[in-house]
Amino acid sequence: MFTYTTIFGWFAAFLFYRTRQLSAPVMAHVLCNHLGLPSFHHLPSHPRRRLLTAAYVVGIAAFAALLLPLTAPELYAYR
Repeated sequence: MFTYTTIFGWFAAFLFYRTRQLSAPVMAHVLCNHLGLPSFHHLPSHPRRRLLTAAYVVGIAAFAALLLPLTAPELYAYR
């Protein structure tokens, strides 16, 4: 749990640094609390393990690809 909370803390700090909005890390925290940790222990025995594995891989790839564009400071500039 310590590792998970440390990584989430880095992510929340990254969101605040990039967006300069407190709402970004707060909403990430709310979403994390609602969804919880992903459960990988059921994956090897699940009847649709290939589909679930593909969904995990696509989700991680989309997160990595969209992280910088969706947190670009220009999108959150004060006017």
